Amino acid sequence: MASDELLAKTITSFSTFQQLRKAIEEIKETPVFTKGAWDFPKIIEPGYPRCLQFPTSDDAELQRLSDACQSATFGRNKQDVLDESYRLARKMDTEDFSINFGFEFYEMLNHAVRGLLGVQHDDKNFRAELYKLNVYGPGSFFKAHKDTPRADNMFGSLVVALPTPHQGGTLLVRQGAENYEFDSSSASTSSSESTSAAVAWTAFYSQVEHEVIPVVSGYRVTLTYNLYFSTASDPPLLLPTPNPAPESPELVTQFKTCLDDATFLPSGGLLGFGLKHEYPLSASSDLQASIKYLKGTDRTIVKIADGFGLKSYLRAVYDIMEAKGGPDEEYEDGKYVTKPPPEHKRWLLSETILDLGRKGAQEVEPYDIEESLRYKDGTETLICKGFIPDEGENSVGVDTDEGRKTTTTERELCDVGTKVVSRILKRTINTKNRETGKQTSVVETPNIFEEVPKPLDTVSETTEEEEVSFSRWGRKSKPKSKPIVVNWITMMKKNNPVHTSYISYGNQAEMAYLYAQINLMVEVPSFEERRQTGKSV
Repeated sequence: MASDELLAKTITSFSTFQQLRKAIEEIKETPVFTKGAWDFPKIIEPGYPRCLQFPTSDDAELQRLSDACQSATFGRNKQDVLDESYRLARKMDTEDFSINFGFEFYEMLNHAVRGLLGVQHDDKNFRAELYKLNVYGPGSFFKAHKDTPRADNMFGSLVVALPTPHQGGTLLVRQGAENYEFDSSSASTSSSESTSAAVAWTAFYSQVEHEVIPVVSGYRVTLTYNLYFSTASDPPLLLPTPNPAPESPELVTQFKTCLDDATFLPSGGLLGFGLKHEYPLSASSDLQASIKYLKGTDRTIVKIADGFGLKSYLRAVYDIMEAKGGPDEEYEDGKYVTKPPPEHKRWLLSETILDLGRKGAQEVEPYDIEESLRYKDGTETLICKGFIPDEGENSVGVDTDEGRKTTTTERELCDVGTKVVSRILKRTINTKNRETGKQTSVVETPNIFEEVPKPLDTVSETTEEEEVSFSRWGRKSKPKSKPIVVNWITMMKKNNPVHTSYISYGNQAEMAYLYAQINLMVEVPSFEERRQTGKSV
């Protein structure tokens, strides 16, 4: 496929993409946080050793419960850390206690989780797994952190505050510019005349940052449940006609308008959606299976795409320089210099989660130079419409009568909307006099464009062991493949599991999982195919 043919897949008016973006922005997002209180009957049983009845206002009993617990640790850099300047609390593992909520708990659980997930997941089953009992006494707190994901299908947490008198200990939840509060001291209530006790609860998505402010007085006792999507009987997502969530009719309309338009990606192409939510993934995760666990707006886009018969799948995007272990700044010529901004970087599009921490820099070494590669595992690099995804330089030395002349050319790959070209940024010509050894240097900044050489669009038929030399770069690399052009409707998200950690402080040290920001790709067929298959009416 020639460059012009390849980039024809991006020739669509900018206003059309803007209409899709606007429709997505107007989707009513399901909350990342919900809360409430539930009435449970009081169960009075004869006293047993180490048995505590809730509700209770007996500080001596609550102090004994706290003493029976251990100091609460947290995860930092994949290690279990005890640091009471960051978290001061007590915890008891599930094997050390039992609790009887009665049948009312399951009604409360369903109410809480369904309220969190919203209608996008009305076809999904879930399960709750009791994780910890925590006691926050006077002065206890937990600074801002994110919960450690324990499986690919874990999506959130449910915190139940047992009814005890206390002041402070409010849970603060943050997601972007949104802030929420859960004040268990006012929500958990009980009276001696009542036959029930109001048990406060809150449920929130795993990716949100949250903290517990200091308890002023009393004891805040909570149970934490990890929430998982059930993997036993997930219904298929294929829909014969669009059946979106009620809050997304405008996006359905815009999708249909685009697909019916002969000027919208006439040769077909890819739409990219940077997902709003974060998801727990590991190197062993099946990225494509994880599409079943998307939340909120992310889930809505998939359902709409399915409704129109469009193929959708997940991809992870990596910054090559970060993947190779480079810091945000690099040391050069005796000082630190800032790395290129995102619009000047290259991105690796992968259908699998890369375990760069275990495989090391050698895994991404083949991506070091070329702007369009295919590695043996099928991963490809990515060109983004309107981005400048690659830059590099090559040096050519020749012997002249005067001496050795070396020309170093710095260039960057540009997507100009109709073809891929290479822009020459700077030429540096160094000459070393053969007789005197004196060196001279001349710098040119032509800022001119050149057609990209043919190898960019050529897939070489070679074995894994063979390497192909491209004289333009003056070194060897893996065989090239065609670049991928993605039209981003919402901002691209990226994650590098080695140098980008979304859980620098978590509630439990875990080795296997890190949060990954992933992207949704939707394939749009050519207009001719859309017309023939009925995807365009």
